[in-house]
Amino acid sequence: GRKAALPLKAELLYENGQPVEQLATCEPLLVGKTEVTAMQGSAMFKLRITSLSSHRDKQRFRIRVSPQDMGLLVREPGLAVVTTPMKCVTKLTHRSSAGMKHESTEEADGEEAEGSADGGGEMKKRKRDDLEAQLEAQGLQIESLQRTSSELLEKLTDLKQLLSQALVGVESRNCQNAKVGGSAEGESR
Repeated sequence: GRKAALPLKAELLYENGQPVEQLATCEPLLVGKTEVTAMQGSAMFKLRITSLSSHRDKQRFRIRVSPQDMGLLVREPGLAVVTTPMKCVTKLTHRSSAGMKHESTEEADGEEAEGSADGGGEMKKRKRDDLEAQLEAQGLQIESLQRTSSELLEKLTDLKQLLSQALVGVESRNCQNAKVGGSAEGESR
């Protein structure tokens, strides 16, 4: 078999497919190796988006990987792939001693910008596993909170019952005192 080499390029698009325009800064929109040659149908891109969604009217981004040869792309449009939309946010790191924020670095939300043209299946699986573990832990927390809430409700119900009984006792003593006081007044006349 003959080895097929296909020069590819990666470019940043908005979710609607329009290219992202360069702002006044000199920093490129994508950092990393944006041109890679696919060997035997496979290529690996490791990229970082430098533009923030908050600076672009909160729009999400996509990365399109396509042949560098525009003539080939026109003849074979199926050779281009586009990632799912992703939000690019500022990643804040904290100093452990002072609790102050470091300088911001821009990262793609969920690190979806890193990966291969196939959508980063391994990364998605790892992210799903992390989410499942979080959901399980949160489910256990919810159960614990529900038990605590039920216990508190029982104690409040008991307390309400005790208060009602105490009020009934006070009211009956007041009624007896009123009768005793009222009959004494009537006899003195």
